Amino acid sequence: DFNANAPGQLIGIDRVKQATREAMTANGGDVPRRLIQRILDEGFVDTLAALDPQWNQKGSFTTQQPGQRLDYIFTHGIESGRIKAAWIEQDRLAKYASDHFPVGVEIV
Repeated sequence: DFNANAPGQLIGIDRVKQATREAMTANGGDVPRRLIQRILDEGFVDTLAALDPQWNQKGSFTTQQPGQRLDYIFTHGIESGRIKAAWIEQDRLAKYASDHFPVGVEIV
């Protein structure tokens, strides 16, 4: 739970909280994305983005209206071929566990 948006991520503005809308206004019409960019610039790999060509259209927050992705698993210093799966768990029970969907990754 980084509570941060990734560069290139599509945000469903109609499905985000008011605080996100306010952050967008304060940031010239877009949500701040500097934190995740800094992590990527340091050589970390966003496991979901590495495996799923539709990663930028997936949301993990909120569980009731997933309009943005704020949750990540990053790797560093492993071969990308070792990442076998990455996902946002959105089954019906996950909606009731938190306001964020859990994320997972399988590395071999």
